Amino acid sequence: MAWITLGIAWLACWLGGAALARFLGTRFSAALLRFGKYKFDDPSAFVYHRLHEALWLVTLAFVWVGLHRLLGRWLHRRSPHSKWHWAPQSLVGFVLLNVWVAFAMETALFWIVLGFQSGSENYMQFRIKRIIATENRAPYRVLLVGSSQTDSEFEEDDINRAIGSTAWTTEVHYPTATAHDLLITERLIRCVHAHFVVCYLSEYYFYLWIHGEAPKRFLSILDLPELWRLGSLQQLSRDEIGYGVTGNLLPIFRCRDILLMRFFGTSTRGLDQLIYDSGLTPDLDARAREFGKAFTLSESSRIEKQALEIFIDRCQAQGSRVILLGGGMNPILTRYIDPAVRRDYVSFLAELPSRHPNVIVVPPEELPPQPPEVYYDLSHANPAGTRLFTDFFTAYLAKLVGAKLPPGKD
Repeated sequence: MAWITLGIAWLACWLGGAALARFLGTRFSAALLRFGKYKFDDPSAFVYHRLHEALWLVTLAFVWVGLHRLLGRWLHRRSPHSKWHWAPQSLVGFVLLNVWVAFAMETALFWIVLGFQSGSENYMQFRIKRIIATENRAPYRVLLVGSSQTDSEFEEDDINRAIGSTAWTTEVHYPTATAHDLLITERLIRCVHAHFVVCYLSEYYFYLWIHGEAPKRFLSILDLPELWRLGSLQQLSRDEIGYGVTGNLLPIFRCRDILLMRFFGTSTRGLDQLIYDSGLTPDLDARAREFGKAFTLSESSRIEKQALEIFIDRCQAQGSRVILLGGGMNPILTRYIDPAVRRDYVSFLAELPSRHPNVIVVPPEELPPQPPEVYYDLSHANPAGTRLFTDFFTAYLAKLVGAKLPPGKD
């Protein structure tokens, strides 16, 4: 009976799903846009895709339960008096659960349900936004990638309000990401088929080796041969490799933080960051003096730069143009960094277009000046800095795609 009901649901969706989605999308347009934080451009399409996702998730759950029951019956027929049926059933059930989660992670609905009234989490937001980005109807899709610097420099909602009918912009940053992490995350963002992949760069991407969260969350077994040839596998910690590979093999492991938030509340979120922040001195100049020493020309910087070039090649293979904005950091920090680092950074960016025809490099001198007053720390723009850079990029992108700016934005 359950399978018949499911079949009827699929038939109803095929016959009337689009009409239902249009009705709901039109009737609750404003509420849906607020709920989605204006990350999509068509409420009806958003509803339609979530209906399909719901049916797929239920169907796969039925398959999981059905296979588990078939295994139980087979084991009972094979050895009706055994007390150990639970062992293979548990193992197969766990494997099937991870298969279901692997499929579910490719749906926005799965993450929305997990996060509903339990808080937001970086990995969850990354997964939701790159899925929804595939559904937007604008002629051009634009992805903003990179670290939290990208998040602080751009306000994509303002860009979309200005030129979203021509070029829809989606931000999919991940905190602490470097050029090497861009390479690791490329497998996930390629599904968007973005026309432009945009990154706000700085010395941070190349001249530090950051043991951040990105490898733990995004590393795939398929990446290991490439990283070995690159020389970066030896630079990663055992935790980064171990967590990344475990999450790749057991998808439910990659959902651990959002599951903790779902069942134990938001008090479990960001504890490591809070501990780190509590140890920072409020004196920016003192922090800059100490932090500036970490920026060096080394084997790690060679790896980071080569990783960016491989990332660019992969984007080209997917038909995406890469826009690299040669940004920087708070001048308070920059003055404590070895000037040779800045020279190497600017020279590297200037050479990239000669090796990669799909790259557009906007050099530092063409970007708007960003004095210390537009930063709230050593690398992140404050609201004034965000407005300044967003206005610049909106005009730049509008010119690139032939979009007309609204009055007052010219």
